[in-house]
Amino acid sequence: RTVRRCVRVYNRTRAQYVLAIESAFQCEALESSRTSSMRRMYRSPTVSVRDGSLGKCLDDLEYTWSVILTPILLRLLAAGLTFFSVSIIMAESTIWVGTTLGNADQLSMLSVIVGNAETSSALHIVVAFPLFYMCGCAFYSLFKLGMFSFYQLVPRNTDAYSLLVN
Repeated sequence: RTVRRCVRVYNRTRAQYVLAIESAFQCEALESSRTSSMRRMYRSPTVSVRDGSLGKCLDDLEYTWSVILTPILLRLLAAGLTFFSVSIIMAESTIWVGTTLGNADQLSMLSVIVGNAETSSALHIVVAFPLFYMCGCAFYSLFKLGMFSFYQLVPRNTDAYSLLVN
């Protein structure tokens, strides 16, 4: 029983190590592509090289996506989600204003949008987006910061407890 457990832990740790090494190779290849003066995609040692004219086209497409477009899109996404988070914080911190000052409850962007919703279905959609965003943020942080790293899914080496938790 102890030997089986040790073998299972060893196989799981080895699989996690292989995944970490492959990720490190991919990050190193991406950084080499980003800092290179030529427009070419460097490959990690674990990835095979593409051949032919279609392979060259796919390499150019991968370079454009990985090195040029992805950082821009991630920055735009971060700016949008930051704005949305600040608007939710503003809405939550100005809830008391409507009851204290009477008719001055139009201080947050979300209350203005809810006030301008014409139909009940539009009101449900407007209210659902901030709710889904807050739930998504809460569950993402719960699984990233909690015990998710202990119960990690590893290809071909996941134990039963990790499968039950995930």
